This record gives sequence, structure tokens and C-alpha cells, in this order.
Amino acid sequence: MRAGTLRVSVVSLLLLAACSGDDAAAKKDRPPLDDTAAEDTDDDDRPEVTLTLVSPREDAEYATGDTVTLEVTAKRGSRDQDIESATWTIGDWTGEGASTEATGLPAGEHEVEVEVEVDGDTFRESVDITVLAPAQTVFTYAGTLDADVMADIDGLGDFEDHCSSPITFTLDAGTISGSGTCAVFDEYDFDPMPFTMTGSVRGGAISGALIMNFDGSEARTPYEGPGTAGDPLTASFDTTHRSSDGSVRIVGSWSATAQ
Repeated sequence: MRAGTLRVSVVSLLLLAACSGDDAAAKKDRPPLDDTAAEDTDDDDRPEVTLTLVSPREDAEYATGDTVTLEVTAKRGSRDQDIESATWTIGDWTGEGASTEATGLPAGEHEVEVEVEVDGDTFRESVDITVLAPAQTVFTYAGTLDADVMADIDGLGDFEDHCSSPITFTLDAGTISGSGTCAVFDEYDFDPMPFTMTGSVRGGAISGALIMNFDGSEARTPYEGPGTAGDPLTASFDTTHRSSDGSVRIVGSWSATAQ
């Protein structure tokens, strides 16, 4: 039994030695571990570079004369990337730098394009913006005034006539300034009645007066109506002017369009 047991033990030791030798040889043949291997990633496996236009934003609107801030950033995955160069193009305007400004852009729709170089590669991004035209504040109007003039003159009686005459006025920043003439009672050699127009168009409303002179005295005929600068305008009036010699009533309307 002892001889048999010893034989089995020797065989076990030989087998263990053989296995140990194989493991050692296998370990010897393995290449050493490279601590930097995990860091060396193939370019094809790296995250894509993404550009972000911080400013301007898509569909942003600017007034004529505004300065447009231009700013772009770059990331690879979640990591910020250094921008080696950035070229901006807005129509005929060009600029350089990851952060810069554009001035003097004309009114209209524009595409803002930026070309960026990161790690020797070129990337592009773009947005659309609008530069608004300045609001028009001065308008020239032309139209017609229609009025019924009814006079009650002491000792002479009642008279009535109608006038239809051209008017012109300027609407400058909401202020009306113009003139016209109302010719009535031609058969009595009555002098035409020139008048000036003053007033305003603000807040969707027209208000003002036709200013005439009767025998050296100023007579104001107020008018009013709805309206917005630049749109066709219409106003109406109805005023009776009285003096020691009688009265004159003027009733009617005027309408005009921007030229």
C-alpha cells in the first residue's frame, strides 16, 4: 500500500509540474499589458464633433442697425474642443473668430454660416435670421374732401352748396399737415374757402381740424375717424360756425391714400 500510494503521489506531482510548466510558458508568451491601450482609441470610434451656434439663434430677428453677436462652440462627445479657426459668412459680410460681431447688415432674410476647424478637420453650421426694415414714419397723402356748406345770413336768407376738392397732406411721425380749398356759391361770386389741415393719426384714431378764415376770423372744423399711418384714411366733420351776421354749417368727410 505504501508503494502504491507513493507511486500515485509521484504521478500527481509530475502532472502538476507539467501543468504548471504549461501555464508559465503561456504566461511567458503573452504580450505585456499596455496601460495606454484603453486611451488609444481609433479615430473612427471617437465621438463626432458637434457645433453649437450660441448666437444668433435660428429665426432670430434684428432691427436695421443692430449689432449681431456671433459665437460658436465645439464639443467632441461631452468634452469642449479648442476651435483653431472660425470663418463667418452672412451674404457679402465675412468675419473671423469663434466670438465676434456683425454690423451693417441690410434689411431682409439672411443665412448665417460658420466654418470651423477642430483638430485639423473642418465643420460647418448655419442658421437663418431676419433684419427688419425700419418702420416708415413719413407719408404723403392725397385725396378728396366732400362737404355741404349751409349758410344762414341775416337779412339775406339761407344758402346751401356742395364742394368737392382735392386735398394733400403729409403725415410725419403721426402728425398731419396739409391744405385744400372749398369753392361754393360761385353764382354769388363767393371767394373759394382755402383751409389748412392739422391733426394726428395715433393709436388707431384720426383727429384734427380744418382751419378756415371767415372775414378775418379763424374757424376750426374738427374731424375724426379711425385710421392707421400708411393705410387709407377717412374722417368726418360737422360743425356750425356762428357770428353776429348769422351762421355757416360745414358737414362732410375727407378721404386720402398714401402715395
